[in-house]
Amino acid sequence: MKRLLLLVAAITVIPAAACSTGVDGFKDEEAKRMVWEGKRCNEYTQASAPIEGAGVRRELNENRVPPSEKAEAEWWADRLSRADTIGDVMQYESSADFQNMCTGWLWERNQKRPNHMDGYDDFTYEDALSAGIVE
Repeated sequence: MKRLLLLVAAITVIPAAACSTGVDGFKDEEAKRMVWEGKRCNEYTQASAPIEGAGVRRELNENRVPPSEKAEAEWWADRLSRADTIGDVMQYESSADFQNMCTGWLWERNQKRPNHMDGYDDFTYEDALSAGIVE
């Protein structure tokens, strides 16, 4: 049940105000980017936490984590190793425009991946509707 509630919470529901005839059916580029981040957040939180934790640990062992971030990376590697999915431990924030958006060190690390924006140029409002990210 907790997993189902988390999955429902992880899906970012963005108001219909994000829709217009602007950029690929979105009001503007900012609205498109916000919905894209919600989509990527939802996908990321469903991934395996132990695998992600092992990746963080590998980056630490290979000295690819900046010294100023090592303590936080260690904390995340440990926390991820004890969870089932990333969504079980992800930090979230909400505002008037979105709910349960991923935030924090782990999310910022994910956003730096080269494939984070793969598919963005072709992403449309219809895609967001089909994925249940917007209403």
